[in-house]
Amino acid sequence: MPDYTPINIDNSAVTLTAGAVVSGGRVVKVGATDDSVIHTVLTTDRPIGVAAHDAPSGGRVTVYLLPGFLHELLMEPGAVITAGLGVQCSTTPGFVTSLVFSTSNYNAGLIGVCIRSTVTATGTKVRVLGL
Repeated sequence: MPDYTPINIDNSAVTLTAGAVVSGGRVVKVGATDDSVIHTVLTTDRPIGVAAHDAPSGGRVTVYLLPGFLHELLMEPGAVITAGLGVQCSTTPGFVTSLVFSTSNYNAGLIGVCIRSTVTATGTKVRVLGL
């Protein structure tokens, strides 16, 4: 069998193309075109990471990957996320909200677990361990 080297060997970040205007610090998912990312917009979106900086549509953007890393993510306005709760994408582009597990949604949209309790405030960030 031949040797294999992945395209990206830095396991913490990748550089991709912004499929639309992207804001730094917001959660992103794979876009509609090859090697592109856009903000998450649905609670069931499957994000790949967090944009490291602002980028115009078509510009290059560094994305910090979610799994295994500790992130401070923007909470949906009015949301309350407490330690131990699951975290999912919200309908506010690039923001997150809590995921309360039930038998009908178990793990649906789960992107991480809150490790620090928060209070409701505009622009509040929540500390999330990405899964």
